[in-house]
Amino acid sequence: MVSCAVAPRGQVLRPLRHSRILVAGAEALQKLLDGGEGVERHCREIVELEDQADVVTCEVLLAVRKSFITPFDRGDIKDLIQSMDDAIDMMHKVVKMVRLFEQTSFEPRMREMGAVIVEAAHLTAEAIPLLEKSVPTSHGSALLPRRSPRSRSAPTGCTTQT
Repeated sequence: MVSCAVAPRGQVLRPLRHSRILVAGAEALQKLLDGGEGVERHCREIVELEDQADVVTCEVLLAVRKSFITPFDRGDIKDLIQSMDDAIDMMHKVVKMVRLFEQTSFEPRMREMGAVIVEAAHLTAEAIPLLEKSVPTSHGSALLPRRSPRSRSAPTGCTTQT
């Protein structure tokens, strides 16, 4: 279960951090699909990364709600972070199925799909920084909230509770 603390108004949104988690999850999925004795270790890694991604998603959605950005930008940011979160959630579903059916070997086509997922995750991670540069708004970047001089406190973020 994820509980969220209120993020300060000046906190930078974190889709780049989420994209890095997405890449790590995709790489762990590809290793999982290689099969063998490391399957369970990679399953645990994906579950841990999915938990981290949920925390980042929570932080971004809270920051979007509390930041001064246009509704169009707000919707784009929300769609982007939720799409990345959906991708790592699907990786977690693969883990559940692998564990349920006690799979330790996978067909070549499955491994090929894993490689494509890794490639897509890397492309996503490369594209995120370009969004900040390519979407100017009246207050700078669509991915950065307007910052007041008084909002320099450290972010409180989100925490995961079990």
